[in-house]
Amino acid sequence: MKLFKLSILAVVFLTLTPVAHSEPVKFLFFYPGGEGTQEQAQPILNIFGEELKKASGGKIDFQMTYLSDLKAGLDFIQNQKPSAVLLTYDLFDQYNSQWKANAIAKTLQLPSGDGYEQYFILGQKGKTLPATASWTLLSSSLISTSFFQQKLFPTLKPSPSELKLTKNVIGELRGI
Repeated sequence: MKLFKLSILAVVFLTLTPVAHSEPVKFLFFYPGGEGTQEQAQPILNIFGEELKKASGGKIDFQMTYLSDLKAGLDFIQNQKPSAVLLTYDLFDQYNSQWKANAIAKTLQLPSGDGYEQYFILGQKGKTLPATASWTLLSSSLISTSFFQQKLFPTLKPSPSELKLTKNVIGELRGI
């Protein structure tokens, strides 16, 4: 099995709307398919917001929001126009033509901090991908098939025709 690596960035971007310091800066943590709710995340977000406020010398307040639903997050960005959003690179890549935002920072994964995530294509020993038939990609991450084809595995032929989101990758693999 070959190991494929691609730099996946968690992207923070600023909208084109200037930030007024008299109003709180809207900061969105956008993770489609992620666990938890806004209410569960709020205590942690409050602590982070207070740390950011301290870093600004007390001049800037932050309104922190966490969304794990794709539609809710896209609607929030469209309607609320947050000043900053933390999201995965694949979402940034997929929707930035609409947002026209700038990536200003990235995070590194722990423990290595090398800026890479590992993606594997697993199958039964001795089997290969069908040469012409369509196949389904199972993933625990909400990535588009075009991101998979263009960014993760551009030389893989044929590419998947469908993406199936699953929270139970191990169970799906056992079923195969």
